[in-house]
Amino acid sequence: MESAVPLLQVSGLTKGYPGVLALDEVDFELRPREIHAVVGKNGAGKSTLISIISGVVSPDAGALSLEGASVPLDRLKSLPVATVFQESTIFPNLTIAENIFAGNEPGAGWRSVDRAAERGRTTAHLRRFNLNAEPDWLVAKLSPGGAEGHRDHSRA
Repeated sequence: MESAVPLLQVSGLTKGYPGVLALDEVDFELRPREIHAVVGKNGAGKSTLISIISGVVSPDAGALSLEGASVPLDRLKSLPVATVFQESTIFPNLTIAENIFAGNEPGAGWRSVDRAAERGRTTAHLRRFNLNAEPDWLVAKLSPGGAEGHRDHSRA
């Protein structure tokens, strides 16, 4: 039996940049067990749509709901939605843990980052996906295919 309430629904989503209207009142629904492909030419607004849904970019107008509950547009970053971008943005001179939590560090404020919590949560993620890596390894010393075979993962 199909759910009457969409998992995710966007209505009238609009986003403009100087000289360009990237999204013009886009409507979109995602229901359980559905798979969607967002297809279009370069500049059609695909990345903008996904970036708004994942909270990376703020829309100019529109509405979004998650499992029927309205989500204020300024709270989109708090949604349990993540995007794996085609072009990865990593900080090679930071650790795996620092990269995972860049911009969203656990702690009491911008001056107080809880590194132990950051490492602990990273360790849990690495184990969950059976990755042979440690939170304190530098990203610059990892290969795109994995951490196996690397000799030195220290900062120096």
